[in-house]
Amino acid sequence: YTKGAIDVLLDRSTQLLTANGPVPMTPELRAQIQQVNRQQSENGLRVLAFACRRVDAPAVSLEDENDLSFLGLIAMMDPPREESKAAVAECIAAGIRPIMITGDHKITASAIAREIGILTEGTEAAEGSVIDDMTDEELKEFVPKISVYARVSPEHKIRIVRAWQA
Repeated sequence: YTKGAIDVLLDRSTQLLTANGPVPMTPELRAQIQQVNRQQSENGLRVLAFACRRVDAPAVSLEDENDLSFLGLIAMMDPPREESKAAVAECIAAGIRPIMITGDHKITASAIAREIGILTEGTEAAEGSVIDDMTDEELKEFVPKISVYARVSPEHKIRIVRAWQA
C-alpha cells in the first residue's frame, strides 16, 4: 500500500480497484478522479491518493511503485492557524508582502492563501515546475507576480528566495 500526490499515483496506476474487482484505468476514469480532487482542493482540503500492488519479494524496489491499483482519495482539513490571517494582515499593514511557498497542490494552496489574505487581486499562484527552465534573470522578473508557490522542491525554494533577495 502506498499514499501520495494524486497526479503521481494516477500516473503509476493501471487499474482502479472497486468493490466489484479491478477495472482498467481509462482516460475518462482519470478525469473523474481529477475532478473530485479539484473540487476538494478548491475547498481548501488536502487530498491524498491511495494505491496498492501485490509484492512477492520481501524487499521492495522502486520498480514496485508502478502498475498500481488505484484505491481512492481522502480529503482532510488542515486549516490555517487562527493567528495566520491576523499575522498576514499585520505584515501587509507594515508594508511587508507575504509569500506562501508550499509542497501542497496549487489549488489547495491557493484556497488557503486566499482565505488568509496572501493571494489577492493582481497576484497569482504557480507550481515549482514552471521555474525549472527559467534562468535566474527570468526568475527575478517572474517572482513579483507570484504570491503562492505550490508543489515546490527544496531547490525551488532556494531559487525563489534568492530571486526575491536579488
